[in-house]
Amino acid sequence: MGDGGDGRLGGGGGHRYRARPRRGGDGRCGACERRRRTRVAPAGLERSAAVSDRIELRGIRVWGRHGANPGEKDRPQPFDLDLMLEVDLSAAERSDMLADTIDYDALHRGVVRIVQTRSFDLLERLAGEIAALALRDARVCRASISIAKPRLLDGTTPVVTLERVR
Repeated sequence: MGDGGDGRLGGGGGHRYRARPRRGGDGRCGACERRRRTRVAPAGLERSAAVSDRIELRGIRVWGRHGANPGEKDRPQPFDLDLMLEVDLSAAERSDMLADTIDYDALHRGVVRIVQTRSFDLLERLAGEIAALALRDARVCRASISIAKPRLLDGTTPVVTLERVR
């Protein structure tokens, strides 16, 4: 996936990869828990616990062979995806280094590879595979994937949205 071999989208940049994220007593990801606490922004402004850092890839158009009905997998058809990752971006905010954030290009390539090379009956399963890809990076606390199949039904577009929390 172009991840530098440490399991993180965007390489390691000197940070050690942990097979399992640190978790508090309630089982939450340490990065998610830190984000819930108040912290100081670079300009000296306080960032409230309600602030959520996100990386989003919107409007990904990929052609693939997915579907449960006869004929749906016979030829590629378009799928429109939106992906949102909740991740602590404070290190990247301070360092201005790609290694401290999610590499959008690597993430995009991974999503495209799954849609183009795999084949599932259900959009739910496809979304689950993409969520698993995103959650391989221990810094990602939450992944939300929406997949639309625009040419399936006349007059409407079915969309499946799946959200997974570490």
